[in-house]
Amino acid sequence: SNMSEAKAVVSRWDEVKLDKMRGGITRRFVHSERMMVGQVHFAKGDSVPAHRHDNEQYTYVISGALRFRFGEDQQEEVVVGAGEIVLIPADL
Repeated sequence: SNMSEAKAVVSRWDEVKLDKMRGGITRRFVHSERMMVGQVHFAKGDSVPAHRHDNEQYTYVISGALRFRFGEDQQEEVVVGAGEIVLIPADL
């Protein structure tokens, strides 16, 4: 496509559709052709089943902390606290 046709797109989180998941989890996403950014809120004690992504994933914790368990046996534990960002490689 012609570069001169490219346009910047501004989104407001408050106007992006909010999905309510199990427990106190809520999430919303903005995405382009090649990238997605999500905003996810958890209540203390909420958990997500083990899964993996085809893409790399960055998770930035704004407040509180998230405990991740990685690997086939989920023995590798990583705690990411407020102000920290973790890069999770594809397929981990």
